[in-house]
Amino acid sequence: MAYVSNSLTHFVGRSRPSDKDRYELLCEVIRGGVLMDPSHKGRRDPIFRLRMLGKSGSQADISTCPGLDYSSYPNVRHDAKSNLSDNSLLRFEIVCFCDIPDNELAIHCAKYGHFGLAFSKQFLVSKGASPVMYVPRPGWYEIVLRSHDRITGKLDEEMRGEGSRASLMDAAFDFHNHELAMNRFMEQQERMREAFRQLKSFDDVLSVKKDLHAMLLYQTTIEAFIFGYLKFFDPTLPPEDIDNYYMEREWRVAGKVEFGITDIESVYVAPPFVDQALNDFPALVGRVRPLISNP
Repeated sequence: MAYVSNSLTHFVGRSRPSDKDRYELLCEVIRGGVLMDPSHKGRRDPIFRLRMLGKSGSQADISTCPGLDYSSYPNVRHDAKSNLSDNSLLRFEIVCFCDIPDNELAIHCAKYGHFGLAFSKQFLVSKGASPVMYVPRPGWYEIVLRSHDRITGKLDEEMRGEGSRASLMDAAFDFHNHELAMNRFMEQQERMREAFRQLKSFDDVLSVKKDLHAMLLYQTTIEAFIFGYLKFFDPTLPPEDIDNYYMEREWRVAGKVEFGITDIESVYVAPPFVDQALNDFPALVGRVRPLISNP
């Protein structure tokens, strides 16, 4: 029996009302050759807004001043009412896959349905896939910080922190985004305004713009590829619980996954749809596999 799968699987149509609707969605995905987060289709959520002063030099209504909105791909947006540990604060463009051998998919299918696509890990890694880091929500942490006299090495002070790891992650995200990143962005915005105000050389503006672009790149990297790959869970829930997703061994692609028919390792469908799938996609003969939900 395989410990993990050689491929990663994405199931479609969980929110659809019937298996017929789920199968139709699966067909749309196969024909379109792309997996993507539909909630982000056509979105352009600003990750930073740069505003310059108006001609009068007044900052009274900075929101009406000319400037730029910076967005990102993968698209990242925030839910200000959530915490990182709620798994809903960061809402970025994402495609999720499970790492479960096909003979162990029954519990997963009972939660997500019986229609999906599997791709090799190597193929998905080439598309940016990486496993998430699971964090137990009731987990504990202990950190000790020590200061020493730099000449004698004698201990000067010892500071201890302990508590909920989820709460620590929430605080770390808030500290990074508000205490560190936002202050730096505001500094860059003021530098940009000053460069336009003085405008001795347009190279001064380009220099600030280059630094701002680097900061936006790293900010998106931290949000989408580090904080965005944390998944908080309750380890006390039984395997069948809809909110127990630890054993999915989830992998994520930030953005979308484009594929060709030859890239598909397996197509999973509910048993009544096997013949229809073979008829609709003759190129997938030998790769269409029926799934049942009984564990």
